Amino acid sequence: MNYKFKDLQFKAIQFVSHIFCVLPIKKGQCFFMSHRGASQYSDSPMYISEYLSDKYDGMFKIYWMVNDLDKFSYLREKGVKLVKYNSLKSFILMNTSQICVTNCGFNSVLIKRRDQLRINTLHGGGAYKSNTVNRKNNANNEDLVKYQSDRSNIYNLMLSGCKLSTSANIRNDFCYQGKVLEAGMPRNDVFFKDNHDLVQKVKSFYDCDNYKILLWAPTWRDDNDDKNIRVNFSKLKNVLDEKFGGKWKILLRLHHLSNIDLSDVEEQFGSAVINTTSYPNVQELLLAADILVTDYSSLLWDFALQEKPIVLYTPDLESYGNERGFNIPVSDWGLPYATNQNELFEIFSQYSAEEFKKFTKDHLKIFGSYETGKATQKVCEYIYDFVNTSKEC
Repeated sequence: MNYKFKDLQFKAIQFVSHIFCVLPIKKGQCFFMSHRGASQYSDSPMYISEYLSDKYDGMFKIYWMVNDLDKFSYLREKGVKLVKYNSLKSFILMNTSQICVTNCGFNSVLIKRRDQLRINTLHGGGAYKSNTVNRKNNANNEDLVKYQSDRSNIYNLMLSGCKLSTSANIRNDFCYQGKVLEAGMPRNDVFFKDNHDLVQKVKSFYDCDNYKILLWAPTWRDDNDDKNIRVNFSKLKNVLDEKFGGKWKILLRLHHLSNIDLSDVEEQFGSAVINTTSYPNVQELLLAADILVTDYSSLLWDFALQEKPIVLYTPDLESYGNERGFNIPVSDWGLPYATNQNELFEIFSQYSAEEFKKFTKDHLKIFGSYETGKATQKVCEYIYDFVNTSKEC
């Protein structure tokens, strides 16, 4: 890829966008987005938004950019104002809001204004995958570094959940040079609280009140390959019954960008497997789950904070590593992993609950966790201080 040309193109479009900078910044106005407006009210931006509303009643005027205005009309009752994704109004709001918060990136051609605080919470904890395509094959590409740096430095604050995320993802992959708040991910504060009601909410929703839950949640793949869900779930359920006792349900959660058809899985395994892809809050699913099986998804970072069993199912370990790349090898993550079904079943048969707990604790130490349950409070205090120490807008 010609990154020098892309950088020139980026600069040209950004020059035109200066027109929006003639509009004044509005003190206390906040603009939020999750997953590029893909009709989501979720992740760390959601928790920050709600904390600002609850803690600083009336101080902040909050806007959310979404694709589907009707779907989130209920937010208006909470005082949240909605704006259509990528509308002219959304661009104006992004340039006039004193605080802008995203978990995946704003339109990078927008100018970072001097009196604005733009926060990227990132949408993945841990630091598993390389966040720049073919970055490892372009280590000495100065044009790529400049291109990434220009795109990431439209922010003046990024959040980090662990030491490796700061060094490998934020500084290396994103080439970000600004302030990093190393206090954890706001979405993960929920794991440090009493969550009995949320667990019961999920179990009642899926009629799993008397069941233990295994959450099967693979990451997204560019080619939409489904080999990571082609498993004998009935046999897996029997293995869990024998090893851990009780009755088990398997909740299957695909990445929100995935187009995999699960109808044959549901037909083959019946009520033993439940498709939970459309459930709006994945953190609640993680709370309700007793075991997580994933591959390279950042959900494993969130789940590890509960010190519950995690097993990695990685049938495409070699090919995925070659195409995407890992910050450190999967074998060094401190977690048991399987590359085929037999290995998967063997792992569950082999280890005790205490051994699984040790695996997750070791995993958090290896990556250098910053999670304490106070990430939302700390970033909102940072926002509060920014607003109250800045000059009048």
